[in-house]
Amino acid sequence: MGNNIIKRIREEILLALDAERRTVKKKLGALGEMLDVVLLRGKKLVSEPGVYVYSFYCDLELHLDEGLEILIETPGFSSSGEILEHDTDSGDIFLVLRDDVGRHPNEAVMRFDSTFLLDLLKKKIETITNLALGQTDVLTSFDVAGENISLALRLLQGDAEAGRPVLIERSGLSEAQKKSIEFALGQTVAYLWGPPGTGKTRTVAHLVHELAKRSEHVMLCAHTNTATDNALLQTLDVADWSEGSIVRVGYCSEKVQRRGVDLDFLVDRKIHRTYPDITYRINLLGQKLKSLQVDFPGSGSMGDIPIGRRLRIILEIMKGVEDKDTTDLRRELSWLKQIIESLEIELLSNARVVATTLTRLYTSRLVGKIMCDTMVIDEAGIASLTVSMVAGCKAKKRVVAVGDFMQLPAIVQSDDSHARNWLGKSVFESANCHHPEKEHALRTMLYEQWRMHPGISKIVSSIFYANKLKNAPLVVKTAIKKHAVLILDTSHTNARSQLMRTGSKINKIHCEIVSKIISMAVDEEIAVIAPYRAQVRNLREVIRVGSSEAIKQGSLEVFTVHRFQGRDKQTVILDLVEAPGTKCGFLDEIKNPAAEKLINVAMSRAKQKLILIANLDYLSFSLGRDALINRVMAQARMSGATEVDAGSDEGLRDCRAFMRGEL
Repeated sequence: MGNNIIKRIREEILLALDAERRTVKKKLGALGEMLDVVLLRGKKLVSEPGVYVYSFYCDLELHLDEGLEILIETPGFSSSGEILEHDTDSGDIFLVLRDDVGRHPNEAVMRFDSTFLLDLLKKKIETITNLALGQTDVLTSFDVAGENISLALRLLQGDAEAGRPVLIERSGLSEAQKKSIEFALGQTVAYLWGPPGTGKTRTVAHLVHELAKRSEHVMLCAHTNTATDNALLQTLDVADWSEGSIVRVGYCSEKVQRRGVDLDFLVDRKIHRTYPDITYRINLLGQKLKSLQVDFPGSGSMGDIPIGRRLRIILEIMKGVEDKDTTDLRRELSWLKQIIESLEIELLSNARVVATTLTRLYTSRLVGKIMCDTMVIDEAGIASLTVSMVAGCKAKKRVVAVGDFMQLPAIVQSDDSHARNWLGKSVFESANCHHPEKEHALRTMLYEQWRMHPGISKIVSSIFYANKLKNAPLVVKTAIKKHAVLILDTSHTNARSQLMRTGSKINKIHCEIVSKIISMAVDEEIAVIAPYRAQVRNLREVIRVGSSEAIKQGSLEVFTVHRFQGRDKQTVILDLVEAPGTKCGFLDEIKNPAAEKLINVAMSRAKQKLILIANLDYLSFSLGRDALINRVMAQARMSGATEVDAGSDEGLRDCRAFMRGEL
């Protein structure tokens, strides 16, 4: 790979990160690098010394990424930690903290560096490119050579020689899934295209096992902790794995913890078996801290905490200890830290599979020291080019990008062209294999869907997947309802859309209609999806009056499209909101390039029923018959959808019959 190409790419990525950094700071306000945010209605969800998970309400429009380090202060308590998940639709934010800050902290202040992750990513890109260019003699924590960055750039460019598939014998897979695995095994760079409901995660699990069977060291990474855990759990289920052959790095769900694969658990077990004196010395350190009258959270049950985490707690506490007589204690801590870290690296190096989030590839010094034979990037469609490049540099032999380029990409705040390219695009787009109608030598497709009713999948396949997405035989065989799609036309109502101060929109008549539909439902899971956050909040307020219990139990959820990506529900109500009173925004694919993916994601969440609430006259008048959403409606009619007038009594009767499966 030529040095000039690497220099150009580095320059473009650094410009992208700087542009995004400026935009984030501007949107968050002139509060400097550190931002204070008030959190309300706290609730402790997980209580385990060193790992306390809390939910809060956070009234912040800008999305905060997983892995962002934070400091929490409540009356009488404080703790460091990181963000697990932030949902800007509902205002829910989930944090994993080092310390207990109370059972129900009513109010807390969260402090964080608004550009922390961007800065770390920038440093990682500088390290990678400097090493590839031979511009540093410094031993770094990121073990990468020129051939690794070459593989990463081939991933970004889709520039690799196609290999022959490697035939396998494997049960429990469809023909499409088996062929996709065989294809990926024969490539150095592969793009595994998995549209909705095609068993993508299951295919990833079997692929990882096939690679491990061949004595390859595999890294399995995804954009979020949830996606990483989902892929890992399925991987654990496809075979019997020996202890230590799979290691999960970072915070993981309780389901994963129960499988005995998280790094803290494995380190603790190894120390107890092999180095019992380490346990004694760390316990002794805890006693020394008590003698210094240091507040030691969870000290009553420290023996139950995995040793690696116990040491991290002590190190965290020591940051606040200012005492001239702690020199020996700090020296002992430094030595123990090196011992623990060497054991962690040993476990990761000996594992067949290491699973972690993409963020930890550039935030964790420990993960930075580990290389792999094959990197599997799950949910690659939502990973930015820059992060995918970092992931590709970890692989010696092969990179497999798995995902659906017709789903939503990474969120980028800046309008700068470099930021849009390097932070808002996925490898599918940069490799030019993101056209459904075109074949690509390095792309394989999971073409059988097992999720959607045929009446729904026919629309989705025709409009978004060039008719390549087929129904699995079982889906056709078990389809009960003939009519799976309902178009509820609000043209003959007084529905109007209103523009809010924030730039978002609401449509009060549509809110009332959605509430009526929900009242007609009979014991089913429902997702209500709207394109605008203001409408989502309005819908929640209206729906909560009659369906608060369903919302609490999770059988009824109301969110924007982004929140539902990767999930599904039996029934989906898609409120398109647009109506007289404002200009079309979300649905105008000329002004909004993301419209196609947003509509696709929203529709393909539905398993058995899809209800489209739309002012058809307004959409036709504003956008024209050839607009994407009007082509969706036309295809829905051709596919047997039921169309009713929301402004008539007969229409509401038909809607009730549809919800009860009588149409």
